[in-house]
Amino acid sequence: MNTKYKYFTIFPVLFLSMSNLFASDLSYQSAEIGYIDEAVTLEVMFGSSGTEAGSYGKVAVWGDSDLKVYQANAGYHMPMSDKTDWIIEGGYLGIDAGDWGSDSGYNVSVGIRNGTAAGTEFTFKIGRWDVEEAITVAEARANFKINDTRSWFIGAISADSETEFHVGFRFDF
Repeated sequence: MNTKYKYFTIFPVLFLSMSNLFASDLSYQSAEIGYIDEAVTLEVMFGSSGTEAGSYGKVAVWGDSDLKVYQANAGYHMPMSDKTDWIIEGGYLGIDAGDWGSDSGYNVSVGIRNGTAAGTEFTFKIGRWDVEEAITVAEARANFKINDTRSWFIGAISADSETEFHVGFRFDF
């Protein structure tokens, strides 16, 4: 195995084993607003939270005057440990490119969500988006709590070879 890939595999395992927040503090009920590549993002997530496995739904839209992306997903989370959840989600993906037309397809992803004692939460996901052709999408994100119901986030979304940075605020309810 290539040394570079060994570190990529070992680092997340070591990181996850060192944090000490219970998965019950991970909220699956939130609304957020953000900014990515000159576009505004809006997302609402609703579902079961806690240390038990459960389902959630997520609706998202992001875009500007030229391009809009719509997502409606169903997801499932299950505890991997007392501080980490496995997540899997999939659903509808729509793209509206104005004068260039619009199309729809599906998206699926799998990942982990982890919380730490300092009020920081990390999410790593990898998946596929398929509209006209399938592309691999990877997302890494960190949330930093301001208080019990508000946090700000920063992350990166990589679609094939293009990476965009995402920042914004999340409100848990």
